[in-house]
Amino acid sequence: MPYILSAFLVAGAVVSCFNVWAGNNAKNSEIDDELTHNNLELESLQESVEKYNQLSEEKKSLASQLDTINEIASDRIIWSQSLYDLSRLALSNMWYSDIEVDTRVTTNTVETIDPKTKKVKKEKVKVTQHILTLEGFISPDSDGRVSLGPFTSAAEADPEFSSMFELVSWDFDDTEFGTTVVKKFLLEYLITRGGTK
Repeated sequence: MPYILSAFLVAGAVVSCFNVWAGNNAKNSEIDDELTHNNLELESLQESVEKYNQLSEEKKSLASQLDTINEIASDRIIWSQSLYDLSRLALSNMWYSDIEVDTRVTTNTVETIDPKTKKVKKEKVKVTQHILTLEGFISPDSDGRVSLGPFTSAAEADPEFSSMFELVSWDFDDTEFGTTVVKKFLLEYLITRGGTK
């Protein structure tokens, strides 16, 4: 009898092990099926991820190009608009004989810190400046005055013109135009946009 009982126990253990093995095998099969399904889904999504990454890179590139274009456009002077502003601001008793842009190199003194001694030192640097030169004549107005002050004040007060040009020097000479006494003027404006201030 003990042999029969131990045979039953061994048979029960074998059946139990078989059931555990079969259950684990079924679970492994389910997991393998799920893994295969997930891998297929991942592969199908991989194309979308690659396309997204490619579009992200293109977006960054386009944003950089747009920034560059905006930077260039914001620093340019639209000369047709500037010439229109000059004609709009001109007094009825003045006219231009010459309008030109000159480039001048000046020397400025700037303070820098010497990396070795950590002391402030003055250094001369060359700066390129762009100058708008206006030459012309002004005749007496209805009150008999020959003054360019109203023009320079209007130019300084005009937000569009003054955002690009800053009056740096002027010169006046009395002269005659035919039989009329007029003032010859020379105005120099530093171009503060599209050039170096």
